[in-house]
Amino acid sequence: MGKNVSNQTMNEELKIFLGIKPEVEEQKPDLVPAGMQAQEHEDAQAGTDEKMNEQTGEAVQENTEEHPQVVHRISGKQRRASLEEYKATFLPVPIIVNRKPVFLDLSTRDALDRIVSLFGSRRMSVSGLVENIVRHHLATYGEDAKKLLTKLQTRNERLFMLTFLVLNVADTKQKLSNDVFQAAGVAQKYNCSLVRLDYQQEQGLMSSLPLGANHIKIERSLTTSSVAVFVPFVTQELFMGGDAMYYGLNALSGNMILLDRKQSRCPNGLVFGTPGSGKSMSCKREITYVMLTTKDNVIICDPEDEYSPLVNRLGGQVIRLSPNSRDYVNPLDINLNYSEEENPLALKSDFVLSFCELIMGSKTGLEAIEKTVIDRAVQKIYQPYFADPRPENMPILSDLMAALTAQHIPEADRVAQALDLYVNGSLNFFNHRTTVDIRNRLVCFDIKGLGKNLKKPGMLIVQDAVWNTVTVNRSIGRATWYFVDEFHLLLKEEQTAAYSAEIWKRFRKWGGVPTGATQNPKDLLHSPEIENILENSDFIYLLNLSAGDRKLMTERLNISAEQLAYVTNADPGSGLLFFQNVILPFKDEFPKTTELYRLLTTKPSEVSHGGETG
Repeated sequence: MGKNVSNQTMNEELKIFLGIKPEVEEQKPDLVPAGMQAQEHEDAQAGTDEKMNEQTGEAVQENTEEHPQVVHRISGKQRRASLEEYKATFLPVPIIVNRKPVFLDLSTRDALDRIVSLFGSRRMSVSGLVENIVRHHLATYGEDAKKLLTKLQTRNERLFMLTFLVLNVADTKQKLSNDVFQAAGVAQKYNCSLVRLDYQQEQGLMSSLPLGANHIKIERSLTTSSVAVFVPFVTQELFMGGDAMYYGLNALSGNMILLDRKQSRCPNGLVFGTPGSGKSMSCKREITYVMLTTKDNVIICDPEDEYSPLVNRLGGQVIRLSPNSRDYVNPLDINLNYSEEENPLALKSDFVLSFCELIMGSKTGLEAIEKTVIDRAVQKIYQPYFADPRPENMPILSDLMAALTAQHIPEADRVAQALDLYVNGSLNFFNHRTTVDIRNRLVCFDIKGLGKNLKKPGMLIVQDAVWNTVTVNRSIGRATWYFVDEFHLLLKEEQTAAYSAEIWKRFRKWGGVPTGATQNPKDLLHSPEIENILENSDFIYLLNLSAGDRKLMTERLNISAEQLAYVTNADPGSGLLFFQNVILPFKDEFPKTTELYRLLTTKPSEVSHGGETG
């Protein structure tokens, strides 16, 4: 038989159970917390004025304060529904198989006893109510508790008590209110709520200061991985000592990026960027630092005549390779330290094979017999020089052509006919002994005058000349920096790509620091030798990239979506820096009012050749 209990009595008993003291006088208005506390507040206020509620369908409190009172509209039907939901959840008689004693505080026991006597059936008891409450709690939070326990036991996690404080500072009260409102909106977006520390402003300020003291006793438990999210030190830095050079500012922290490529496992580098992204300017800036801060040599392969003003201003030498030039470089130059092997001709033969492959223009590359006749000719033409290593005994292309013709083999004759253009034809400027002195600390090979068809052979010849310089500098303990633009051209042909990759690997052992720059990463990444190039390059400088290049770079370098944003529509001089195992977003805003900037820039409207002296 059910109990006849008035709404007024139920309300008073619920107040007692929830720890709310009955109000006789007009109570001071208070903002109602969200969630469960709001529901409890509404239930507690349900019977304040039952008679008025039945007439109007809402509970109203007089506003006796300066600020407007929050009015909660709760109908009698809603209150009854809430009570019925409570009874259905916590007051059905549970089946308890194995009973175990549970200790409760006396006041809690009396409050529960009153609830059971008023709302429960005759078979209901306090033990049954406690059982139902515990079962509901486990059903609601049990899965989360299991996951937490699993993390603590199997994932080397620990449990921490955390107090998270947000300090808002503003010049005006209005701006402060706006900032607090915005902060609350951001928190709500991620299913969090911020509580204003009323009457605890001083304690909150002292807790926010770096004093190591927490005066706010609002805490919640979090695991190690969750606490790690709040650690602000999530950015990496590159700040090396010694001969470290400046490479821009960390885009996240604003700190300088200082690194020394020569201290890495493989100092080789690659620079990628669309036209106008700052690719050439980055290389020029690095060249300037090398010349001003070290005693190393620098050699540049310049396909577009962009480096001449800077080279002349720094006192370097510009060698112009063209049919009309009187600067000659012998492709067959060699020195006794050309290779670390006993026979230096092994590496030189690879170069000659690559050169012949380029000039023959075969889509399938050199045939086996053609490689054999070329190697045989190379062995023959260098015998006089190794017997008597004088400059006049150094072979030239005409000697190679004669050695091929002397074999009287169709394959040798075919290679000799391809060489005839470079020996007796209009491109015979490669058929001379070297007339320039490349012992200057800064040498720039300007190959713009070679034209499109001869650019690749010219780049290959320059690369071989660089290797000769590297071997000489190694013996005196000096590093050699090599910068080559349009690097992708050297990787298009199979034999040329293989030779370039081999040189790329050898540079490290011989004190060379090569840097390849290109505005066509797609062509570079499609080369079969690109894996060897990337594996032997600890320094990669990514500037703004096109959509297709970004996709390829993401696959090759495992770039995340967040990191990719720094090379998407990036400003000139901004991008991503890869150095060993560190990936940093950077920005480099070079002052435009300096003389150095006028020498470094390649923008047509800003280019100045005032620094040229020859």
